[in-house]
Amino acid sequence: MMQAQPTPRRYRFQKPQPPSFLDRVRGRSRDMITATEDAARREIWIKAGLWTLIAGGAYVAMLSVPVGWGTLGLAMLAALALTMLPINIGHDASHGAASKTPLVNDLLIVATFGVLGMSGHLWRHRHIHNHHMFSNLEGADTDVDATILLRMTPHHPWLPIHRFQPYYAPLLYGLALPLRVYVMDWFSLFIARKDDPKKWATPRMTAFFLGTKAIHISLAVAPLFILNLSFWPWFGGYMLSYMGASTLLTLILVGTHIHEDAAFPEAGENDHLEHDWGQHVVMTSCDWAPESEVAAFFFGGLNAHTSHHLMPNVPHTLYTKLSPILQEEAEADGLPYHRMSMMQMLFGHYRHLRDMAKKPLNAE
Repeated sequence: MMQAQPTPRRYRFQKPQPPSFLDRVRGRSRDMITATEDAARREIWIKAGLWTLIAGGAYVAMLSVPVGWGTLGLAMLAALALTMLPINIGHDASHGAASKTPLVNDLLIVATFGVLGMSGHLWRHRHIHNHHMFSNLEGADTDVDATILLRMTPHHPWLPIHRFQPYYAPLLYGLALPLRVYVMDWFSLFIARKDDPKKWATPRMTAFFLGTKAIHISLAVAPLFILNLSFWPWFGGYMLSYMGASTLLTLILVGTHIHEDAAFPEAGENDHLEHDWGQHVVMTSCDWAPESEVAAFFFGGLNAHTSHHLMPNVPHTLYTKLSPILQEEAEADGLPYHRMSMMQMLFGHYRHLRDMAKKPLNAE
């Protein structure tokens, strides 16, 4: 379902002409960020404690109440709360924004992604080196190239099965996390250790990787024994909760780029693009309710996704303040800044899947 990634294409952006759009956004934001980033990091830690308490409380309650539908409801609440940890803390830590200390960020990556069973370090590598650099570019962005079962861009080849992708996409989104954790992470680690053994074939990285798996499996298996469940009820509850978390995580991530309003640029000769990187980010990203503190609280600033891509090392708790600056500068440059509601983001993503499901005129 998910496919191994070949050597990524390396697109070439135009050299920005000063004062570039990105320089102006960063220049106008610099004083505000410097004055508030320490307080913004404290907010991240407060959120970490809150989501941990909610997840821990739901998990303990699940193990304490009589087995029944309430058990399943608490399991799903715990899974959703645990999903908020990588969204709100692990993502920032991956960019060095949660703490000024690299080791603290590393430990946060292991812990927050580990509760879901995912290797945060492998995810960080893909996320920064492929997705952040080359968003929405076929052959480079691992998010749009994730599986041949979904045609995400007009530049991907069309297959007959894609006719049905608007209907089966939610199922694939629910399976994305289990497949990543139990299959693709191991394959990715094998490739990484082969390509760069000095980085990935070390005791430290091996311990981090196995630690993520141990954290998740321990949390998943404990109810089977503590509640004295038979296998199938336990497995059904586990998969239902896990797939719910996977669907939420995937939708929030892919909807910010794979959308009917977002651009999917096609490169010219030698993979050269006719715009600079900062312009590319605005063209290929979608913000939904970018100044909403409520959306930022729940979804780690992913609602102000353009700000995140332009300044990923800034704590996400500042994005709501950066979005007005970004919008003003984008409009001054004539760039298509995509701003919408959450529902417009979700329905726009669905309509894009539906459009990509249609057989192109030039398809064989």
